[in-house]
Order: sequence, then C-alpha cells, then structure tokens
Amino acid sequence: MEQSITIRDTGVKITDVLDMVAKGFSYYQILLSDPRLTLADIMVTAKVAKELIDQFVTANSTISVEGSIEVIASGGRILNLSKIREEHPRAFEKWSKSEEEQLVQLFHSGKSVTEIADIHKRKRGAIRTRLRKLTLIDGGEQDDGK
Repeated sequence: MEQSITIRDTGVKITDVLDMVAKGFSYYQILLSDPRLTLADIMVTAKVAKELIDQFVTANSTISVEGSIEVIASGGRILNLSKIREEHPRAFEKWSKSEEEQLVQLFHSGKSVTEIADIHKRKRGAIRTRLRKLTLIDGGEQDDGK
C-alpha cells in the first residue's frame, strides 16, 4: 500500500508540491494549481522535506543532486528559463552584432518570422521585438502565424 504525506485537510500530497517546485513552478503557479493551497502550505512542504532529509541522510551517506533550473523575471512574471530553452536554446540571450546582421539579411531575403526564429533558436516574439528595435517592422506587422 502506497503511503503519502498530505498537506492539512487538502488531500494534496507533499510530493506533488515538491514535484512542481522541481519543475521550476513559482509559488504563485503552485497556488494557482490548487485553490486549497496557501503559501504556508508550500513552506511547510519544504520544511517536511528538509526534516526527512536530515533524519534519513547520515554523515556517512550522501545524496547528490544534478541539474539546475534557471529562472528570469520578464514582464512582471518569473519564467522557467530552463524549460523555455529546451525548445528555444538562445532564448533571452544577448544579441551579438553578427547575429543581428544575419537577422537583417534573413528578413530582407523574405524569410518569415517563424523561419528566422528557427534559425536563431529564439522565440518568434524575440524576433519581432528585435526587428522592431532595428526599425524593420512596426508594431502592427504580422508574421506567418506558425
């Protein structure tokens, strides 16, 4: 029989909250995922996890954790950069001069925003923003919509 630790009377498993934390969810996103949860519930979850680790990991045993989660604040939101970069590896990276030159070249050759985004490994919105900054399009320009 599977045993689990639930948070208060919510029926939400602590492991479910820890899984969301591991995936890079913000506190706000966790709270939105289940209206029964409070910020205090998330803090208690972390406390229980720490106490379990303290209790079961002894001085002669080690737990090694690999990987990391990068986050960035953008537009008043916290974004999981690690997740975004799975699909767009250059997302939120600074533009180099040569990359900008290639962008202009691709734009003038008739490539769509989607095609340019694929080539530059960035999001379509980043391509449109850079094209506006370079005054190649105005705010009303549409791309191929893909």
